Amino acid sequence: MRNLIRKSLMSLGVCVFCSSLWAIDIVNLKTEFMKNPLGTDVARPRFSWQMSATRSGALQKSYRLVVANSENNLQNGNYCYDTGDVASGLSVGVVYNGDALLPSTRYFWKVTVKDDKGESATSSADWFETGLLGMGWNRAQWIGSPKNILAKYRSQFVVDYDFKLLKGAQQSVFIFGAKNTSNYVSLNFNLKSGAPQMILSHKTSGVEKVDFTEDIASILSSTTAGATHHVTMSAAGPRGFNLHISIDGKQVKNTHLPKAGSNPMMMRFGPPDEYGFTINYDAPEEPNANARMYSIGYCQPQGEPAEYSNFRISENTWNETLYTDDQVRNAAGDGKLVLWQPGADVSAPMLRKTITIDKQIASARLYATARGVYEFTINSQMVGKDFLNPGWTDYRYRIMYNTFDITSLLKQGNNGIGVTLGTGWFSDMMGFNSTWQDQYGVKQSVMAMILVNYTDGTKQTFVTDGSWKAYTQGPIEANSLLNGEDYNAQKEVAGWTDGVFDDSSWNAAVVVPAPSQTVKLQGYVGMTIQNNVTLTAKTVKEVDPHVYVYDLGQNMAGIPRLKNIKGKAGQTITIHFAEALYPDVIPTEPVAPYTVEMYQKMKGRMYMDNYRSALATDHYTLKGDAAGETFEPHFTTHGFRYISIEGLDAPLALEDVQGVVLESIGEQMSNFETSNKDINRLFENVVWGERGNFLSVPTDCPQRDERMGWTGDAQVFSRAATYNMNVDPFYTRWFYTVRDDQANNGGFGGYYPELGVPPVGASADGSMQCGGWQDVGVVVPWQVYLQYGDIRMLEDHYPSMLRFMEYLERNAKDFIQPFGGTGDWLAPVFTNTMLTNTAYSAYDAQIMEKIATALGKKDDAVRFHRFYENICKAFNKSFINADGLTVIPASSAPAADPMGSMLGMSTSGSGKKDANGNEIIDTQTSYVLPLYFGMLQGENKTKAVNHLLDAIKKSNYTLTTGFVGTPYICLVLSEAGYPEEAYKLFEQTEYPSWLFPVKQGATTMWERWNSYTIKNGFGPVSMNSFNHYSYGAIEEWMMSRALGIRCDEQNPGYKHFTIEPEIGGTLQYAKGGFESVYGKIQSEWQKNGSGYTCKVTVPANTTATLYLAAKSAKNVKCDAALKPGSTTSEKVSYELLPGTYTFTVNN
Repeated sequence: MRNLIRKSLMSLGVCVFCSSLWAIDIVNLKTEFMKNPLGTDVARPRFSWQMSATRSGALQKSYRLVVANSENNLQNGNYCYDTGDVASGLSVGVVYNGDALLPSTRYFWKVTVKDDKGESATSSADWFETGLLGMGWNRAQWIGSPKNILAKYRSQFVVDYDFKLLKGAQQSVFIFGAKNTSNYVSLNFNLKSGAPQMILSHKTSGVEKVDFTEDIASILSSTTAGATHHVTMSAAGPRGFNLHISIDGKQVKNTHLPKAGSNPMMMRFGPPDEYGFTINYDAPEEPNANARMYSIGYCQPQGEPAEYSNFRISENTWNETLYTDDQVRNAAGDGKLVLWQPGADVSAPMLRKTITIDKQIASARLYATARGVYEFTINSQMVGKDFLNPGWTDYRYRIMYNTFDITSLLKQGNNGIGVTLGTGWFSDMMGFNSTWQDQYGVKQSVMAMILVNYTDGTKQTFVTDGSWKAYTQGPIEANSLLNGEDYNAQKEVAGWTDGVFDDSSWNAAVVVPAPSQTVKLQGYVGMTIQNNVTLTAKTVKEVDPHVYVYDLGQNMAGIPRLKNIKGKAGQTITIHFAEALYPDVIPTEPVAPYTVEMYQKMKGRMYMDNYRSALATDHYTLKGDAAGETFEPHFTTHGFRYISIEGLDAPLALEDVQGVVLESIGEQMSNFETSNKDINRLFENVVWGERGNFLSVPTDCPQRDERMGWTGDAQVFSRAATYNMNVDPFYTRWFYTVRDDQANNGGFGGYYPELGVPPVGASADGSMQCGGWQDVGVVVPWQVYLQYGDIRMLEDHYPSMLRFMEYLERNAKDFIQPFGGTGDWLAPVFTNTMLTNTAYSAYDAQIMEKIATALGKKDDAVRFHRFYENICKAFNKSFINADGLTVIPASSAPAADPMGSMLGMSTSGSGKKDANGNEIIDTQTSYVLPLYFGMLQGENKTKAVNHLLDAIKKSNYTLTTGFVGTPYICLVLSEAGYPEEAYKLFEQTEYPSWLFPVKQGATTMWERWNSYTIKNGFGPVSMNSFNHYSYGAIEEWMMSRALGIRCDEQNPGYKHFTIEPEIGGTLQYAKGGFESVYGKIQSEWQKNGSGYTCKVTVPANTTATLYLAAKSAKNVKCDAALKPGSTTSEKVSYELLPGTYTFTVNN
C-alpha cells in the first residue's frame, strides 16, 4: 500500500524521495513459511517477513510482533502475544510464545520494524488460522459406500465359481481377462475318460496358444464329471498373470517348472512356486502390461453344455468381497463366447446429505480427510481448488486433514453437501511391485465436520455419520492414479449436491471402522496439490484414421482438459499419454528389444512402453450435449507431453486440448540465463523436472508404475530444489512420513512412504543399506536449514538422526560400511558400493557435527567429529593406495553378485590390480565423493584431484557418474581450483552429459543419460523416465559457482552470504538468482574484452561478501563508493550492504 501511495504522489509531481516515510516497508508476511495457512495444527507457529527499502544499506535493528484473535483486537491493542521490542535483525522463524492457541480460530498479526537509521515501519495485518489442534471431530464417523468398486483394470483378484457339466459333457471352459472376443485367457477343465486335464491357454488377436496342460487325475475323476465342482483361481498381474488354481479344495501343481539353479533369478530369489502358473498375456487394445480382470465368462465347445453359478470375486489381503453373482448361468454348448464385466454397475462412491441452517452465518469451515482421495461439492459448487486431497502419507501411522473456508458456499435454508471418493494412494495399484495392490485397504472412506459460526455468537456442527446417503452408479466408472479414469457422462446425476435433491432412492452410507487410535490425524502441512500452470496443444497429427496426437510442447505431470467435445450419446473416446513419439529419423543401432523395422512401423506414433504396467489411459463417454462437453479427470494423474484422442469423428481444436499441470510447491522463485540457449533450456528442464515430481511426495517419475518417494533421488536434488520453489513446507510434510517409517534398527529406507505386501506393509525391522539413499534423513533437513533458516526442522528430526547415526556405527566394521545397495545408480561406470557407502557415512557424520553445533549440543558435536575423523582414517587406509588411486582392498573384496549388473550394483572395480593385489576402482565418482566430503588431505587430496582430472580426460570430458557422483563433480572441480574443467563438463553436448538430452529434444530432466539417442533410439524400457529430477542437481553448481551465490552456514537463510562468480567456459554472460527468505538475490556477469562486468543485488536486511577475480583492487571499478577488503593476486573482496552494485573488472 505504501508503495502505491508513493507512486501516486510521484505522478502528481510531489517530491517523496527526501521523506523518510518511504524508506522501508514490511512485506511478504508468512506463518510457518506459508501465506495465510488455513487449518494449521502447529501449537507454536513461526512468523517471517521481508524488508523492502528504497535506499541502499537498510538493515533491521529491532522488531515488535503482536498477535490477536481478531482484526479488531489487533487494531485496538488487545493482544494475545506481544514480543515487545526485540533487538534483532532476524525476520525468519520468530516463534509464537503467547497464550495457548484456540482451535478453529483465525489469528491476526503484524510486525513493526526499526531500521539502522532509526526509521520504523509497520506491516499490514496478516492472518493464519488454526485447525482442530487435537480437540476432536464431534463424533464424526468414517463413512463409505455399501459396495466396493471393482475396476475392470484390477490386476490382483481371486475368482470363485461352481461348474456342473450337463448331458455327458466333459469340458468346462472359463474365460477371464477378456478385453474383447479376440483377446482373453481360458481355464479349461477337461474331464475326458481316463485322463482329466487342466488346460491354460490365451488368445491374442484371435490366435490361441496353449500355455500349460496338467494331468489332474489325482484331483478329479472322470466319474465325477456330472457333479458340481468348485474352482478357486487367484490371479496376480499386471506383468503377465501369475495364477494359483484349485478345484474342490485341491491345488493344481505345475509340473513344467525350470530346474533349480538354471537362471540367476532363481539363484537370488529362490526356487519357483510349484503351484504357480505364469502366462505372458499382452493384448493390443491397451498399451503396456495387460494381465487384468476386464471381463469374465465362458465358451463351452459344441455339444458341451454346462452350468455356472456362485460367482464371487474377492481379494486375498483384506478379505473383502468385490463382486457376487448368484445367478445360475446355463451355457448351451454352442461354441459361443459369453462375456460380462463383473462390477460394471458399481462406480466411485458418491455420498451426500442435506443440512439445514436457520441463522445468519458469520463463518463456516469444512474439515475433511479420507482414506483414498476426495472432492466435496456444496450446493453444486466445488469446494476448494485442490486435487487428490488429503495427499499421500503412510496411512498406517498418519492421515492429514484439510480445512476449507465454505462461508460463501452455504446459505440459510437447505444445503446439499456431497463428496466423491477415489482410490488415490490408499487402494488399487501402487508402485512397481504387483504384490503391493491395495496397500492400505480396499474400501475408501471419508470423515468430515462442518463448523458453522453464527452472527449471534452460537455454533453448530454437522458431521459424517450413518445418516448420509450413498450412490454407487455415478459417472466415474473406474479411477486409479496409475491406470487412469473412466468417466461416463451419461451417468451424471443432475443437482445431486443441491439442498432440494431427493435422495430417497439412494442407499444408506456405511459406517467404516475408524483407523487405529495410534494413527495420528493432523492438519495438512504445506501446499496441497494444485494447478498453477496450464499448457495448450501446439500441434496435432492424425497418425491413424481418427487417432489424433497432440503435442503440448512440454513434458509435464498432471491431467488433460479436453473442451468442446461433440458426439453422440454413448460415444466413447480413449485418451492415451506419452512422453515421446517414435522418431522420424530411424535409429541405426536400436537398443533391444527394438529393431529398425519396429521403428519404421511405429514412426510418428506414441511411445508408451516406458510406462511399464501403468495403463495411463482415460476413457470418456459422451452424454450427447450438442453445445460440447468438457472432460477433466480429477482422480488420476499422468506424466506426458503428448495426448492421443481416439474415437472422435474430427480432431479437437488446438485451444481445446490442454495439459493441467499438477504439483505441490507453487510458483517458481528462481531464474537463470546465459548466452547459451542449450544451457537455458537445461535450467528450464531442471525446473520442470521438479515441478513434475514434487507431487505430494518427491516422486521419482510421474508416468510409470512407480511414482514413489525414492530417498536417494530426493537427497541429491535437495539443495537445487530449494532455489526454485518454496519447498520448506513440502519437505516438512514428507519428513513426518520419513520419521513414521524409520526402521526399528534406526536406518532409513529407499523410499517413503514405505511400501510392502499388505496388510502388514513394509517391514519395520530393516532399512535400505545404501549410501546416498539412507542419508536422506540427515542431508535434507540440513539443506532445508541452510536455505530457509528452519531450525525447527532440525529440532523435530534430531532424535531420528541420532538413531540413524547409531545404526551407521553399529553397521560398520572398523568404520567401513559393508557392500550393498544401488550405489551410484545408472552410472555408465559403476563404483564399488563399500566405497560409496563409507563415504556417505562420513558425510552424515560431518553434517551431524554441524547440526549438533547449531542446536547447542556440544557433546554430540564432539562425538560426531570423532566419528567423522575415524571414518576418514579408515577410508584412506582401505580405499586409497600409495599412488593415490581408489582401490578395493584385497582383504575385503566381496564375492561377485550374479544379479549385480541387472540391479545396477557393482561389486568390483576395473579388474586391474595394484602391486599389493588391491583391485583398482579409479572412477570419477570414487574421487568425487571423498573430495566433496573433505575426507582426503595433503598428498592424498592432491593425487585424488589429479586422478579425477585424468579420469575426466580419459572420458573426453563426459560424465561416467550416476545419481550419487553427478551432483558434486563440478563443485569438486571448482573447489579444487579447476573451474574451466567444470565448465567443459557443464558445456559438453556429447553422451553422457547434461546437455546431451537437451540436444535430443528433452524438455525435462531424464532418468538416464541415454533415455533416447538419435543413434540408438529409446533406452532400456525397464528404467527410462523422461521426467525425472536427480541429474538436475547440477543447478547447485549453476547457482553457487557459475553465479557464485553461496550460503553462509553460520547465517542460514542467506542472512549473510557470499557471491563469487566463476566467469568461464564459452559463455559470454550469465545472470540469475532466487528468492531467499529475506528477499531476491541476483548475480550477473558479462565478459568484456579482457575483463568483465558484474552486477549483484543484496536484499534489504542482509549482507554479503563479494569476491571478484581480479589482479588487484586497481583493476576494479564500482558504481558505489566501496572500499575493497582483502586482496590477493587472484581476487578482491568487498563487504556489501543491501542494494544493487555494478563492478567493472579490467584484467
